[in-house]
Amino acid sequence: NGSISLLNMLIIILLSAEFFIPLRQLGSFFHVAMNGTAAADKIFRILDIEDIEIKNNTTTLDDYNICLKNVSFSYGEESSGGGIRNVNLTINTGEFVLLTGESGCGKTTITRLVNGLVPHYYEGNLEGDVLLDGKSVSDTPLYDLAAMVGSVFQNPKSQFFNVDTDLGYPQEDILKRIDRTVSDYHIEDLMGRSVFALSGGEKQKIACASSSVLLPGIMVLDEPSSNLDMAAIDDL
Repeated sequence: NGSISLLNMLIIILLSAEFFIPLRQLGSFFHVAMNGTAAADKIFRILDIEDIEIKNNTTTLDDYNICLKNVSFSYGEESSGGGIRNVNLTINTGEFVLLTGESGCGKTTITRLVNGLVPHYYEGNLEGDVLLDGKSVSDTPLYDLAAMVGSVFQNPKSQFFNVDTDLGYPQEDILKRIDRTVSDYHIEDLMGRSVFALSGGEKQKIACASSSVLLPGIMVLDEPSSNLDMAAIDDL
């Protein structure tokens, strides 16, 4: 007769939720599948890249840039994961080293040890020695380390805390460095634009360029391509 009781309506509402649960799960599986497909595409693209032979001057073991000796670090009792234990690592001049592993295994911590964010910014329990060209990172001021190590973070937004910094360089030197960096990174079309109006890939280019403008001997990149599409990764 076109009417429905309150009890029947309540039953329909309760059962309708059960009907949509499988649909939500199906949508979730589709999202996971798309992420897996994109990740697989990245992996196969990387595997297809031809090996490039890089010729460097012969260096001795004493001519290293980076050395970690029996290094252990933990962020403290309140933090879980991300620490490292008894790491020994030597990276010589001209080497390109990739750190891989599951989330929380300590990859980012090692990069922070190299660029000095640990222990100068991130406090914790540090044991062992971290040396850059024989200099102790713990004993070297962070502003001196910044000239030795260029850092590119996973999220470029975290790097753009100041767009008008004066480091005391002569103006002529600054302009030469900017011209060289703009040419090296092919970012002529980005000059003069607000950094806050750029896309993720464009911001990552600016982050890389700003880190290299001081001509550091070491470059540290923390998952710089994680938020980029394949075209932006190729540019990076």
